[in-house]
Amino acid sequence: MANPSGTISIKPLFVEVTVLACWLGIQLINLLWVLAVALTGDLAFYTLLPALVPLILIFHSMRQHLLARQQLLDGLARFDLNQVECRLDFDKKFVHEAISEWYGGPEAFTEYVRGPLHQELISANVRHVRQLVPCQYCCIIITPMLGVALNSMVGLAKAQAPLWIAVAFFFAVVLGLYVCWFALMIQLAFFLCDRFAKPWPCLDWLQTILIFLFFAVVCASGLQLGVIASDFGPGSALLWFWVVATTLWLTRGGWGQVCRFCDACFRARAGKGLSGPDS
Repeated sequence: MANPSGTISIKPLFVEVTVLACWLGIQLINLLWVLAVALTGDLAFYTLLPALVPLILIFHSMRQHLLARQQLLDGLARFDLNQVECRLDFDKKFVHEAISEWYGGPEAFTEYVRGPLHQELISANVRHVRQLVPCQYCCIIITPMLGVALNSMVGLAKAQAPLWIAVAFFFAVVLGLYVCWFALMIQLAFFLCDRFAKPWPCLDWLQTILIFLFFAVVCASGLQLGVIASDFGPGSALLWFWVVATTLWLTRGGWGQVCRFCDACFRARAGKGLSGPDS
């Protein structure tokens, strides 16, 4: 038998392909930034701006892949086996015989695709919308940027910088910016590209550029705050790291845990209030 279990499993790779594109794009951004610094001899923020241009292409690719995922879900909800075409009659006959054997007939198979299979992918899609991108994928995407941060740490060590400067840089820049803040920015990028995946009529690229500009402003604001926190010393660096790490935790399921905890406390207090007069 071609499929002994008699079931269909669909594992779309839209998010995985997007993660790969992000990782390659960030490698390119790092390369362009290093070249810009080497040519200008300046580490000012304006040297980073030209290197961010590839993000426009990355965001456009992300929107296309996430739109394809949405279209897949919509197509399964309206699936009709009679509209499916095969290049060869032999393939069509083989497929229909297999469907009749595994599912009992075309009607039962259509109901399965529109029902359980569609709901399974909807549930997976909802999990992705809540997570936006799995934690392990975030770790993969930020590795190029984390390498840059660790390289700066090595530079501080070789320059024999004071301990308080190294500590402030580690918490504010390495952990606060390159780990937590950029993980938040990855989630923001996926959210924007998923929320605005459907193109505006005749304005597809303009839509991508607007997403990029909004993302760049938010990202640059965090970069500036992280640098300021590092300059003010370990205290402000720890505060910045705590704020960003807490925000990241809240956006990756922590807020739901807080709500469930508060709800459980409220129910427990309400239960004690109701049982009080009886006792």
